[in-house]
Amino acid sequence: MENVNTEIANMETPDKKVCSSTPDVTPYQDPLVVFIARRAPIITDASLEEQKTWLNPAFRDLKENFEYKYGEITNRPYAICPMIHVSFEPIDPDSDSFKSMRDVLLWGRGLQCEVILVTNHWDAITSHEESFVNIFRDFRDVPVRLRVWGICDPHEPPIFHEFDVHRLCDHFRGLIKLDQDPAYRVYMRMVPEVKETRLTLVRGVQMMEELIGQRQEQMRVNIMRHL
Repeated sequence: MENVNTEIANMETPDKKVCSSTPDVTPYQDPLVVFIARRAPIITDASLEEQKTWLNPAFRDLKENFEYKYGEITNRPYAICPMIHVSFEPIDPDSDSFKSMRDVLLWGRGLQCEVILVTNHWDAITSHEESFVNIFRDFRDVPVRLRVWGICDPHEPPIFHEFDVHRLCDHFRGLIKLDQDPAYRVYMRMVPEVKETRLTLVRGVQMMEELIGQRQEQMRVNIMRHL
């Protein structure tokens, strides 16, 4: 499993690898917890792996918040999954991000346990619905829960919100409707809002460039940090 780091000792150096995507083990009692953080790629000389290390502070905070809510996970299987891609763009199946997500799902299948994906933003995996469905399409046999550390009210602190990933996929495929489901209404509201906010940043730069007739490289670099 080349794309996912299993980190047990030190969040600063997440360099331990999963040895096998389908280990020969008996069903594991505890769920596999996977911490996910994402940032958009920027124009830089840094390699993809180096860009991933920039997410280490986000992983430390996310793990701390998770353990405060759900208890320590020292003796339970967990992994960190850093991803570098723009949240609202399609995810190429050959991309590192797509392969990383498949790796953790394969690991969960091998352990024969539930997978809990813990994210630090509403769109930390993706807000592109088709890509979301494609990631999980081949893993209907693996129970997958999504726990989002996010706000739904600007006047309230962030909390964890929990969703069944396969139900979300069924909604995106038009098989069920979750818009009015109280347990999913916040997800159906927040993800499009966050997506629209990020798209508004892009449109703002494009409008500025049209007005002045010049490409704004620095402005483009600055907004990429927020996509």
